[in-house]
Amino acid sequence: MYSDQQISWFGKIFYERFGTRFKIQNYNENYVSISLQNYSGNIFVKSNKSSFFNQDEVKFCNQKLNKEEFNAKLNEDLSAPGLDRTLDVLIEKIDEDYYLYYDVFGLILWMLSRYEEMGTANNLDSHQRFSSSLSHAFKHNYLERPIVDEWLDVMKQLIKKTWKSLDIKNNSFSIDLSHDVDFPSNYAFKTKFNLFKSMVGDLIKRRNIKNFLLGPLIFIFSRSSISKIDPANTFDWIMDQSERLGTKSTFNFVAGKTDLDHDPEYSIDDLRIKKLLLNIGQRGHKIGIHPSYKTFNNIYLIKKELQKIIQICNKLGINFSYESRMHFLRWDSYKTPYLLSKAGVKIDSSMGYADRVGFRAGTCFEYPAYDILNDRPLGIRFKPLIAMEVSLISNKYMGLDRKNTLKKCLELKRICKLFGGKFSLLWHNNNLDTQDKKELYLTIINS
Repeated sequence: MYSDQQISWFGKIFYERFGTRFKIQNYNENYVSISLQNYSGNIFVKSNKSSFFNQDEVKFCNQKLNKEEFNAKLNEDLSAPGLDRTLDVLIEKIDEDYYLYYDVFGLILWMLSRYEEMGTANNLDSHQRFSSSLSHAFKHNYLERPIVDEWLDVMKQLIKKTWKSLDIKNNSFSIDLSHDVDFPSNYAFKTKFNLFKSMVGDLIKRRNIKNFLLGPLIFIFSRSSISKIDPANTFDWIMDQSERLGTKSTFNFVAGKTDLDHDPEYSIDDLRIKKLLLNIGQRGHKIGIHPSYKTFNNIYLIKKELQKIIQICNKLGINFSYESRMHFLRWDSYKTPYLLSKAGVKIDSSMGYADRVGFRAGTCFEYPAYDILNDRPLGIRFKPLIAMEVSLISNKYMGLDRKNTLKKCLELKRICKLFGGKFSLLWHNNNLDTQDKKELYLTIINS
């Protein structure tokens, strides 16, 4: 059976998705019931919590819908974690009631809480991250499917059949564009020694004569503000494109240094960064925080950096969005959500894998966080990260060429549209330093 806190949280998920407040409760040890005031009929959903939370390895099978009554939006075979065999009858009508013999509530709680990622300290990558290859979704080939949304669509169909006169909320697709500011400039914030090293790299390693010649010029002419000729200074261009699309971009800035090797060279206190923040804020785009490398499990450091960027935004007279995305997408599914919530962050968009695109939490919808180990909701919401350009193009990760990067992004975007969700795209400002990259970005966001 599910706890009262979990049942209440399910109610919030359903209200946000369908626009109706249902009465959800444990019917008995085997079923959760969904009813609606002043309406006859009920929906009974199989409750099998142990199949998700008391197993060393969660079972899996593909499950077909009752074809004559229900439709699957993506594929006839629905991914069904927690089931060890395909059910002959998935949905059954008895009198005025419908019975769904798959634990959708268990799936929602298991996926959205990222329960499977907890207690995996021995299997993390070099940045202490849970890799996509370890996930149940990758192993069973549903990482690029929003399975929570797929099963909630089945629930939507059930609701319509049970209460035919009920108006169900129609969700509208949107695109969310965000940009983590690791390198606001390629050269402006370097020491003379690091500038020299970078120039040598441009000449010998990258064979980029143009940047080799530009480096010293940018360094010299970026004393008061980041030079317009800096290839990484794409902020106005990004905002122009977002405004043409009728949306606003979010720029996440690092506000502290906790690791010399992994944190950016710039300081949030630098006059040049303050001018950049002011420009972004005055144009009505959003400023979030990119907590530094060692903050993901340290409440003191998160609070310190959050307070710092808030103070700077207040002094500049611009808004801070209270949004975050962890640097390097470092994430502890047990600790990080609680620490961010306690620090005062309202929305986090770290919920994506660094090494692969897709639906880490099985959804393309923003949702309220739940602390499953302490059985409590948290005062923070998660905005799933569907695609990051580094995941796609870096040889350390997927290593896709331009054609396949575009193909992958457009397919993920299509799926988000199909469910009326949000296609969340992270593209770093310094990875728009060529015309080809800009054209790729434009094709993705405008298609």
